[in-house]
Amino acid sequence: MLLEKEKGQTVAPAGTKNKNYPPSKIIADREDFIKTFYKNLSGLIEIREISEGKAESIFFKNSAELLEYDPPADKNIYIGMFTRKRKKGRKEDIKQTQALWLDFDDKDSFYSFEYLVNINKLPEPTAVINSGHGYHVYYKLEKPAGREIEPVLKELARKTAADTRAAELARIMRLPATMNVKYPENPVKCEVKKITDKTYKLKSIANLLGVKAKAMEKATDKAELAAKSLDIDYKGIKSQVNLPCIKSIFEGVGEGQRNWALGRVTMYLRNILGFSKRKSLKVVRVWNLKCDPAQPESELKSSFKTYWRSDYNLLGCQIPERPDLQQILNSHCNKKSCIRMTGRIKNNKSIVKDNSTDSFYNNRIIKRIDKLHGTALIIYAVLEKHEEGLTADRATEIIDISIDYFRKRAKELKNAGFIEIKKGNRRKGIKNLYKVNRQGTYGTGRTSISYGAVIAAANNIITPAQYKVYLLLKWFEQIGQTKGVYPSTFTLADRLRLDQSTVQNHITALYKKDFIEVDKTDEGYNIYKLQI
Repeated sequence: MLLEKEKGQTVAPAGTKNKNYPPSKIIADREDFIKTFYKNLSGLIEIREISEGKAESIFFKNSAELLEYDPPADKNIYIGMFTRKRKKGRKEDIKQTQALWLDFDDKDSFYSFEYLVNINKLPEPTAVINSGHGYHVYYKLEKPAGREIEPVLKELARKTAADTRAAELARIMRLPATMNVKYPENPVKCEVKKITDKTYKLKSIANLLGVKAKAMEKATDKAELAAKSLDIDYKGIKSQVNLPCIKSIFEGVGEGQRNWALGRVTMYLRNILGFSKRKSLKVVRVWNLKCDPAQPESELKSSFKTYWRSDYNLLGCQIPERPDLQQILNSHCNKKSCIRMTGRIKNNKSIVKDNSTDSFYNNRIIKRIDKLHGTALIIYAVLEKHEEGLTADRATEIIDISIDYFRKRAKELKNAGFIEIKKGNRRKGIKNLYKVNRQGTYGTGRTSISYGAVIAAANNIITPAQYKVYLLLKWFEQIGQTKGVYPSTFTLADRLRLDQSTVQNHITALYKKDFIEVDKTDEGYNIYKLQI
């Protein structure tokens, strides 16, 4: 017999706290189950709490974090059989599993399965769970697996007369050692009846069930197969991505998001990673296969070419004219780990408040601030921090613009005498090098600005036009040697050759984004205090 009778245990009525529940043995059973099937997996582990028709998902980074979870006794608690790529529970969000599972709705169907095991038609399972009103059976796999288990899972359910609806990849099953309160007036335990250290090769169970290798290969992650055939290290490329929204999109998106996401991915590959058109298309083809559903190849290539030729700015954080796209972007956003939100760069060191990371402008540039584009001023500040010079590819990894646009604004600086361009050699693969042209500051001085503010502007947290206003306020601060400056909007507008309403709008934006504080004097003047 697969099952052994357990000693009776105290059951807490739904909605109550019983100090004797859960008993230490039940807690140990839950820990054994989690360690057995989730310890070796990467990805987020989903717990779904359901009560009175309402569901709430909680995601844990790993099994160790999940072991700290204390499930409530008055809710039905489920666990995702696959880990998740992101905080969602759809089929396109699944990542890894180390189990095959079966759901038997009643004892009779389970006894049929038990008979097949006893006559050696099926191997002995790793774990058997009494779900409260049925049984759940688990086979632990020798190593983590992906979508290739699907045909095996479905055939296993079919041959054992288990619930075939449970044989789907995004499935959630009851977490053992919790309460089944499907009928609140009669709560029952979901308990471990048996758990062993048995493991099985997926291929062995597939052979036993007669599932052909071709069926498993067909179900395998198509993107993974495409990456191999195209000789693309997709995981390695993803590891280079420093924006959480792009990382999330790299996992694939659903219908309704594909075209917008394609543009964002294309711009990142071209402008930030500096990939060639050919390599970028290969990456995009792999990415497309992670989307559900994938876009037809011909449509994908056509859209990719359109984006590649464009100079769209698709990497910003705000899409005010398209609230629908803003909502999609927000679903991929993780502000806590984003360099744009935290003022952190790749080495994870804070740069916003550190004066040692200041960039410097020769005041000859400030005198011509009305004639230079804000992007040109950002480029200058980035180049000033890199005395060795930067190629266009490297510069656009830092600044969120296309290479063509970088060259256009760099030419503006060169014509004004502020930078030099050292010609490369295309045949030898040596690219042009862009360097600041160091000029004397006698009689003019220089203006320092936090590199954090530069990086913020480079990554579209503030616009180039807003950056110009901020830079001019910084110049006023330093010539006045005070922490508060009070040039009028008329003065600022005159220096920038803008109208006063436009300047006021830029100041309001800087205030809302915590770049400046605005105090009013008794006389009604504004005092601007720079925060970065």
